[in-house]
Amino acid sequence: MTTSNDDLDYSTLTPGIRRTVALVRSWGFDTTDSGDGVTNVQAGMEEAMTRPNVYITVRSEDMIAEADRLLGRLLDMGVEMDTQGPDDVPCIQAMYEPCGDSAGILLMGVDDALLERVLGTARTTDT
Repeated sequence: MTTSNDDLDYSTLTPGIRRTVALVRSWGFDTTDSGDGVTNVQAGMEEAMTRPNVYITVRSEDMIAEADRLLGRLLDMGVEMDTQGPDDVPCIQAMYEPCGDSAGILLMGVDDALLERVLGTARTTDT
C-alpha cells in the first residue's frame, strides 16, 4: 500500500473528479493524474482522455494486490465494475513497465456523479 500526500490542492483538479480522487486517496492510494473526461477535452487538450480517469502509482511488486484492493473497495461501495469496454463502463487496468520498473493502476469510468448516484453526496468522502 502507498501513502497519499495530504497536501493535494483539489481545486487544481478537473471539477467532476475531485471527490473521486479524495476517496481513492483516503484509501491510501497515491494518485498522480486524473481527469473528469470533459473539462480538458472541451479545453482542446489533445491528449485528454474522454472518460473519467484516476491514475495511481504503485510499487511493481504490489500492482496486482493493489488493483484487487481497489476493485474490492469499489465493489463494496456498490460500483458495478467490468472489463474495459464502452466508455460508460467503469473498469480498472493495471500496467507494468519492466524497463523502468514502474507500475500503475488506471481507474476509468468512475467520477463524482457516479459516486453520488451510488452513495449519495454526503458519503463520497467516507473511508
